[in-house]
Amino acid sequence: MKEDFLENIENLTIKDFVEMDIATFYNAVASIMQDLNYSFHRSVRDVQNYRRIEIWKHVKNHDDFTLVWVEIVKAGDDVTRDVSYEVLRTLNDLNMVKLAFFTNGGIDDDTKDVIDDKGHFIFTPDNIIETLLAIKKRNDIVIKPKLKRKKPKTPSGFVLIRNFLKENKPKEVKTIVPIKLIPEFRAKLIDRFNPVMDLVSSIEDIDNIDAEVRKKIKAFQFAMLTDLINIASLEFEEPFQWMKEDFFYMVQNYILYLGALAEFETVEEMDKYLEEFNRRKNNLFEYEVILSKIKEKQVTILNDTLEKLKKVSIYLLVAAIIFLIIFILL
Repeated sequence: MKEDFLENIENLTIKDFVEMDIATFYNAVASIMQDLNYSFHRSVRDVQNYRRIEIWKHVKNHDDFTLVWVEIVKAGDDVTRDVSYEVLRTLNDLNMVKLAFFTNGGIDDDTKDVIDDKGHFIFTPDNIIETLLAIKKRNDIVIKPKLKRKKPKTPSGFVLIRNFLKENKPKEVKTIVPIKLIPEFRAKLIDRFNPVMDLVSSIEDIDNIDAEVRKKIKAFQFAMLTDLINIASLEFEEPFQWMKEDFFYMVQNYILYLGALAEFETVEEMDKYLEEFNRRKNNLFEYEVILSKIKEKQVTILNDTLEKLKKVSIYLLVAAIIFLIIFILL
């Protein structure tokens, strides 16, 4: 939920919900669901600017799912009976029993009775305000202890890599990567980092990472381990064999970085791994510089050869002329 929304929650009234757009209203929904220890799992349906249907999962019990239904009504309108029937159909279609229904308007008793059931929670502006006030009051009272990041004797990423390489050996017969395919190989490998980089950049506080985000980070870690084996099973045509080491250590350092991030290791260690990752990645773009120098050298050699051939041709021509003159005179 946006900070300014929470800060002014004491002044929020039911009237303020009347003209509230779905994006602002959704901040209140997210704040309440997170306070209930649920995190977003997936979207089911998004209808223009008045309805959003999602599934949220409990952060501690991954078998606990709740259907979150957000319904925006026009000023002065209430939630209609047909909406409540649609909610029930959706629950049935998804085979779900838990519901959190949020609306910025009213809902009459008859309509409410249709969806009111065990495990169903219905939030209208009055109890949304009440819940948000309780959350803010609790947050103001509870001072979260400052997380003490640790520096383990053996970083978690090293343990992960060591155990994986112990169980998985590179191929004995190496695959040769032709010079012309190196840029394509480099691009595909670097592109594999983009999704996890986007995920990491979305983290607002590295000392307070959501459990679901940590789970995704670790999944990316495991996926990258296979890249280490694949790189170790390759050979690069000379003069680019040196790139194998940079490819390998680029991947390794990002695995170490993700481990340090997910396991709350020191920021200094994280920065060290990220710096080495970027250094190794930048090294890989020396390929074009080296290739350009090789081509320049080849052109120079070719030009020198042509010059020599021209000189030899001239000598041969002069010799032929002299031979012809001597033959005529004789």
